[in-house]
Amino acid sequence: MLTVLLSRQRRFPRAHRSVSAARRFALDTLAEWGYQSREDDVRVCVSELVTNALLHGVPPGRELSLALVGDGPLVRIEVRDSGGGTPEVRDATVDDCGGRGLRLVMALADDFGVTPHRPGKSVWAVFRTDRAEVAEVKDGEEGGGMDESVRQALGERGREAGSGGPDPGLRLPLRQLLPS
Repeated sequence: MLTVLLSRQRRFPRAHRSVSAARRFALDTLAEWGYQSREDDVRVCVSELVTNALLHGVPPGRELSLALVGDGPLVRIEVRDSGGGTPEVRDATVDDCGGRGLRLVMALADDFGVTPHRPGKSVWAVFRTDRAEVAEVKDGEEGGGMDESVRQALGERGREAGSGGPDPGLRLPLRQLLPS
């Protein structure tokens, strides 16, 4: 038996209203799929990652993309932009008005990382949920296959190697994002 992977993606304009629209899209998708045990964590992380992309990653005239992938008990959110730079986890002081977003994502998600692209990057977070199985398909039945975009979104090569997570060759480990 194979688990059917669920995948949904939407593009959002470079505008402040995109933060609430992305949050609504993510929560509606998770509710439809039956992933609700971590919806508060996902809500905060989508808000932070989309806000960061809008402030630091989406060039004028461009859009960002929010992808959600459900794989058994795992949910992955991924925000992709076409801007330069690599996100950095900062040490914000008490008086700083910002700089805590990636720390919040690190605290709430079970895994977190950055995948570089040309152009841009994807910042992603993975959440373990109470949802054990979404759907099963018998070998050979329609819908059991995985298209390339889903395979990349979940880091299939890493899963095949037995790590259960995204491909370590395609991401920057968290320790590289932390200041020394």
